[in-house]
Amino acid sequence: MLKIVHDDEKYVEIWLTNAESQDTVLREGLKPLFKEYKQKKYRVVIFSSGKGDLLTLTKDLLKHTLEVNARKEVEAEKCR
Repeated sequence: MLKIVHDDEKYVEIWLTNAESQDTVLREGLKPLFKEYKQKKYRVVIFSSGKGDLLTLTKDLLKHTLEVNARKEVEAEKCR
């Protein structure tokens, strides 16, 4: 588990591995942390690892973003 506190923006990032995110004891143990930061008026954000292949998913996301941007450029050219 990784905890990153952003005092400037009043939020806390909690990063959990796939195993940690499925550990009910660990997740229950986060409740005091939520309470602590709620009193400070911070938002707590939890990021959990997924089960997919990171390289494949990242490649697909980048490909999709390029396709969307290319479509937007074509549309912008049509409007000129």
